[in-house]
Amino acid sequence: MGSVQLRWFSPIHLYDISIEQIDRPGFKLLSVDEVITEKGLLGFLWSQNQLGRLEIISPVIDVELLQDGSNVENLARALSGE
Repeated sequence: MGSVQLRWFSPIHLYDISIEQIDRPGFKLLSVDEVITEKGLLGFLWSQNQLGRLEIISPVIDVELLQDGSNVENLARALSGE
């Protein structure tokens, strides 16, 4: 289970992030140990359209080859609205 550490002036930390396939519960498509932002909450409120630098620690992508491509391609299509 993931968690988040929010602060007004210090960087935001997101822990244990994962994306799972709906049709295969428990099969993680993407997992990340930690994400650290360069800004705190106040920084995001001040400049809403600029995320700044994100540090992604220990990303893991599980690729499954399918007859019509891969699970990563299916995710990209779903996110783009195709």
